Parts: sequence; structure tokens; C-alpha cells
Amino acid sequence: MNDMKLISTLLALGLASVLSAAEMPNLIKNGSFEEGLDAKGAPKHWIIDRSDKVDGVVKLVSEHATNGKFAVFLHKKNTRGSLYLRQKLHLKPNTDYILEVKGYRESGHRWHSVAMRQPDTRNIAHSKIPVDGGAITPIKFRTDVKKTLCYVYFGLWGYTKENNPGTI
Repeated sequence: MNDMKLISTLLALGLASVLSAAEMPNLIKNGSFEEGLDAKGAPKHWIIDRSDKVDGVVKLVSEHATNGKFAVFLHKKNTRGSLYLRQKLHLKPNTDYILEVKGYRESGHRWHSVAMRQPDTRNIAHSKIPVDGGAITPIKFRTDVKKTLCYVYFGLWGYTKENNPGTI
């Protein structure tokens, strides 16, 4: 059996900081968001993805930070499209990984989730962010036997009939 590797980030009103397990290095870059924002307004080492004319905001906040000074606030203002953060990772093939996330969610509408996905494969695993502030189920993920590219996503997906803001 392959060694289990830990990919760890905290999500608090979006994302916050890195949890490191003993003797397992964290593979998420800037998981604590202490490096600030890049020129495009995304947390450094992260990409903001928007779809279908979504009106949304991504910013650093000090409220709900769980490790360090910052958390990331994602706020979707309209009923269209999706708003999420994505980070590209290169993982070892045929290896088990765990993605641990802590989070806070304000809206009971829309899909709020975290996921790991390997493009050009059927490898995808996700977990919902509970509306009650409860624990987010860790994602257990085994990489493809040949592929190394993987994406980690956090975000607000989907549509709603109400114009209720979606926030994580």
C-alpha cells in the first residue's frame, strides 16, 4: 500500500490557513493566505475562476481566520454562474492523498464545496461545506496510475431562484 500524503488547508469564510500533520508536508501553497493577493486580486498561488457572468468577490479578511491572520472570503452576488478558487498541484501517481478543510458558510442556498480533480481522468472527489458550521468531511483521493496533474477547488457553484447571496 502506498504512503498516505496529506494535502491540508483551512476554509473559514472561504479559506484560511494550513494544517500540517506530523511528518506529512502540506502540499497547498499559501494555504494560510499570509502571502496576500496577486496583481489579479487572487490569493497568491491561487486562481479565481468565474463562469456564466457571475458577479462575485474574493478578498482577504481577518474574521474567521483559524491559523494566521487571514481567511479568504468568497461572495457570490447574483444567481448566475460559479465562483471558486483553484490551485494546480503535481502529485505522485498511484498515491493516496487527504485534503482537510475547515470552513464557515453563511448561505443555505447553492452548492458550496471543496474538490480534488485530475483532468483527463475520471478522478474527482468532493465534499460539501455544511451550512451549520459543522466539520467538512476530509477528502480521500488516490491519483491515477500515470497522471500527476491535480486541481484543488473551493467555491460556490450553481443557481438559485432566490437572489440570496452565497458566501463561504
